[in-house]
Amino acid sequence: MANYTDCLKYIDEYWDKIILKPESLKSDNHETNYHILEVPFTCLVPNHTKYRYIFYWDSYFMFRGLLGTKRDWVIPEMVNNFIYIFKKYQIIPNFTHPEALGRSQAPFFTSMIFDAYAVMENAKNKKQWLRTAIEVAKQEYKIVWESHVDVDHQHYNHKVKAYNLNRYGDRDVGYGHNAEKESGWDMTSRFYSRCDDFLPIDLNCFLYKYEKDFAQAAEILGDEKEKKSWEEKANKRKTLINMYMWNEQEGFFYDYDYVQKQQSVFLSLAGFVPLWAGLATPEQATRMVKKLKAFKTKFGLAITDRHYHRKSI
Repeated sequence: MANYTDCLKYIDEYWDKIILKPESLKSDNHETNYHILEVPFTCLVPNHTKYRYIFYWDSYFMFRGLLGTKRDWVIPEMVNNFIYIFKKYQIIPNFTHPEALGRSQAPFFTSMIFDAYAVMENAKNKKQWLRTAIEVAKQEYKIVWESHVDVDHQHYNHKVKAYNLNRYGDRDVGYGHNAEKESGWDMTSRFYSRCDDFLPIDLNCFLYKYEKDFAQAAEILGDEKEKKSWEEKANKRKTLINMYMWNEQEGFFYDYDYVQKQQSVFLSLAGFVPLWAGLATPEQATRMVKKLKAFKTKFGLAITDRHYHRKSI
């Protein structure tokens, strides 16, 4: 451990540079934080630079580093910021700038809510807070991710109704480019520069996790009927994911190109997300881990296989 003292000290001190009071997001320099969306509570930004924006899915991974530390009180504050943002704009944007209000990002809101719930262990209003936060997450799920029609004359179109599964998209013109930004994989070869033509394995697993989290919240709040309803939704999605995205021959999950009506042949770490979401069976997991060797480098895991594609099936 002594060999890592300087590194750990740097990390520990860096938290204080990126945990900010809302008023510190603003700057007298107009070019520094141009048109930043205001939030009411203490916030967490990805890095200590002049551009102090909150990013959606980045925040979840920062929560992973805060849990169990003296700074984990920031997690409920951040979730309350996201609640505020959604209530005001009807979307949790990619990042807190007006230009991003047409796109979201890989959805982790329910996971963040449960992180905050765990931190609020001794809070008297814990269950009421959970009820409020989960209701906002349900609205996000419905309005942003499950919508296949206009929302206030804007297009989200994340739901591909013919498949009852979801894609990344954008309510502004130029779907392909902004859809890829929304995926968090900008820019990647994974989607062949037409991200909105795919039913991504990761996105659909994230939404499966939402449905399971809604069921868990209903159980905590004592609503067995609602719990059953969300479990049924999750099971239907799981069936469809396995139908379109599981490759039995390869023993791995792939994106599905719903325009060309065929499974992608692009091998990426996104195919491991079913493990995180709890969707993969033990049998599938056993076969999936064999694919790790395709991503290993001396620096860690690459996000795509060095050869990019699996063999044709």
